[in-house]
Amino acid sequence: MTAIEVARAALGGVHVFRSRKGEPGQYDTKPYFTGSRHGWVIIDSFTASAITQVYDGLNEVNREKFAGLGLVTMAHVAFKLIKKGNG
Repeated sequence: MTAIEVARAALGGVHVFRSRKGEPGQYDTKPYFTGSRHGWVIIDSFTASAITQVYDGLNEVNREKFAGLGLVTMAHVAFKLIKKGNG
């Protein structure tokens, strides 16, 4: 699952994710309230919404660059772009 797919999955509620071993840019995800969360990172629907809105608003060239970032970096960039757009 790619970072954008993880963000879209988290739109329905809080999810946790982790990098898939041996596969860069791929993630495992599951709903927050299932099983152990040790070693997983939380992504809430607010953050997921910011990531997907920024991704959807970019042109094709910038979408590829944005999608190439790690999921945590995508969240930081998304919030910076949203703040810049509102300022």
